Amino acid sequence: MNQYLNSIRSKNTTLSLKRKIISTIIVLCIGLFLGALSKYLDENQLTGILGQLDLSNYLGRFSI
Repeated sequence: MNQYLNSIRSKNTTLSLKRKIISTIIVLCIGLFLGALSKYLDENQLTGILGQLDLSNYLGRFSI
């Protein structure tokens, strides 16, 4: 059992520095986009389907 768990835990691939930087930038951009979308939905009461789903309150709970 120990050998099986150690094989799962072992790191098989090493990411290059370039790949790590690109991944970090992508995550940062997604975070900025979601933050801006949350602020937009909080300030503007949208009608239609977005108003019925109440996304502004849902996305407002993601704040830190």
